[in-house]
Amino acid sequence: MRRRELKALGVDIGTTSVKTAILDTENGIIDSSAVETSDLIKRPQPNFAERDIDEIWKRVVSSVRALEHVRSVEAISVDATSGT
Repeated sequence: MRRRELKALGVDIGTTSVKTAILDTENGIIDSSAVETSDLIKRPQPNFAERDIDEIWKRVVSSVRALEHVRSVEAISVDATSGT
């Protein structure tokens, strides 16, 4: 009996960009997209950095919408930046 192919969406919300990819169990990465976010970093004072979460979310949505096969995704994994 053949295993059913599974498609997953990976989302990496990094310091300089949001990267998304669709992967499947047969072929690995089948589509990917990236949207820059480094322009969202604001420095209100020395040694501080802030980013507008609403703007980051808009970039995540934009990156996901650029992918084909999104409607067939059955699993999602999200990774976000640490305190860098």
